[in-house]
Amino acid sequence: MMSGAVSAGWLSDPSGQHQHRYWDGAQWTDQVADNGVQATDAGAADWAPPSAEGAAAAVAAGPVAVAVQAPTKVCRSCGAQTQTAAAKCPNCGKAYKKRKVWPWVLLSVFLVFGGCTALVVAGVNGAVNELNKEQKSHAITQAQFDSVPLGSSRDQVIATLGKQPENVQEFKSKGVVSEADLNLSCIYYNKVGGKFGDRYQLCFDNDALNSKNYYG
Repeated sequence: MMSGAVSAGWLSDPSGQHQHRYWDGAQWTDQVADNGVQATDAGAADWAPPSAEGAAAAVAAGPVAVAVQAPTKVCRSCGAQTQTAAAKCPNCGKAYKKRKVWPWVLLSVFLVFGGCTALVVAGVNGAVNELNKEQKSHAITQAQFDSVPLGSSRDQVIATLGKQPENVQEFKSKGVVSEADLNLSCIYYNKVGGKFGDRYQLCFDNDALNSKNYYG
């Protein structure tokens, strides 16, 4: 089956380093998720496309409510502690270094939690489904975006699009929009069929739409 037949979504990470990686419908991205927590893995490579069977297995798991937030990281270079999904420390700009896990630690974890593997996998699959579901609930098409005229009020824009915009604070916590790029006078929507991070931005001045932008 051609790779294009598998829709965009969170699927099993082909590298085996993470539990899930985002497939944008054409290629694997650097967005990963472990136990419902999103992060960025710069080691994305040209892995083989997912199979239809693998995609179907990810969708088959029932939804489970799991809190999704950026992990708290401690920079080993400058000591700053930050809740972030970024690969580099926002304080000193250096990459977060991974701690070495000794074999006996891995063996202990396996012995303690080996019997719970099925439950953990089901929970993670549920968290991934929740991520996909939440992203689609705020997604619009290019045609919808183009149909909104400048000068419309915020309520008129939302009514025309028929969906509530993304919560900008959640956008920031997921690493989609940085603090520097965040504009509180704007509302944001995901793109239907787009990859992780694709977004529409609609900005207002005195409750009148004065600019429309697309980032992807």
